[in-house]
Amino acid sequence: MLQIIKKEIMLEFRQRFALNGLLLYLLGILMMLYVSFMNVDAFTWVVLFWIIIFFTSISAIAKSFTLEPNNRYLYYYSLVKPHQLIVAKMVYNALLLLLLSCVTWVLYTIILGDYVVNKWVFFLTLIFGSVCISSLLTVMSAIASKSGNSSTVMSILSLPILLPVLLLLIKITIYSVENNSVSVPYNDLAFLILLNAITLILAIILFPFLYND
Repeated sequence: MLQIIKKEIMLEFRQRFALNGLLLYLLGILMMLYVSFMNVDAFTWVVLFWIIIFFTSISAIAKSFTLEPNNRYLYYYSLVKPHQLIVAKMVYNALLLLLLSCVTWVLYTIILGDYVVNKWVFFLTLIFGSVCISSLLTVMSAIASKSGNSSTVMSILSLPILLPVLLLLIKITIYSVENNSVSVPYNDLAFLILLNAITLILAIILFPFLYND
């Protein structure tokens, strides 16, 4: 499993244009937001932040399985078991999206200001939210790779599945930007962690059927 993660990291650094393209994409969106929304309230700040993360995650993770050549699956088949492959992909994509999310937050704060009051709630949401989004997109990328038009299928699957997650993340993040918020959304955070666990379990159970197809 560690070999797969190492391979993904080496490929990412070898093909730096992909990561650089994502960073330029992020910067372009943020500059466009700066021009369009010179002054935003806290709620708008939260919504725009997670919309950026959503589209960035699709651009970053869609290639996880959809751009893999078919003969590479034969290599994977001889190297690791199905559950090890999907977990390795999910771990790598979670680390990648967490890195991009942190970069997004830094640039977002510089350009539009920092509205976060409760830092630890925000960062917990950012960590578990990035893991949840990346895990779901990794599974959808695996499913889409089996279709003829994987990019289209990936886009169609992403919105209805991730929309409830985005709404939950927005709800939790609002707690971290409200000055008068003294309560902590323990139930919502627990539900977010539960979503991560369910996604991991389902991926381990269901991916072998795709892997052996």
